[in-house]
Amino acid sequence: LAAIGRRASRAARMGRFGVPAAHNKILVMTLINVSNLFCHSLFSILPAFFPQEAKSKGMSDDAVGIVFACFPAVIFLTSPFAGPFMSRHGKKWVYTTGLIVVAISTICFSVASYMPAGSPFATWCLLIRLTQGLGSAMEETAAYALIADMDTDNVSFFMGLTE
Repeated sequence: LAAIGRRASRAARMGRFGVPAAHNKILVMTLINVSNLFCHSLFSILPAFFPQEAKSKGMSDDAVGIVFACFPAVIFLTSPFAGPFMSRHGKKWVYTTGLIVVAISTICFSVASYMPAGSPFATWCLLIRLTQGLGSAMEETAAYALIADMDTDNVSFFMGLTE
């Protein structure tokens, strides 16, 4: 019986695939933080090049501002709807889907320079930024839920690392 007890306590300390659970937490935190960094860089890197490109394609300053502002606005408006999706499909599914949506829409945004000048360019940029905001809202909301589930005793510590 003592051998069974030792094996059970060892199994409780080990995560999936025989890797210690603490290593899994570090890996998950690292991956979530790296993906958050890339998703948030979509918001901060755009001012370096987009206004000049938009001006050359005939967009007004107001239209450029709308393209910038729609990304956080969509995150603000759609994040509350990610909760029901997580209840229905699971946190990992929402997180992964959000990352995929952000990745695909970012690739699509890179094609904007090939769009004709004027309203086709402006419409394309606006629609893609709206899609990026939706994917980012899904990813960010699910990431915080995954972190909260990872270690219920140290939630504030892991949330602080993510912020």
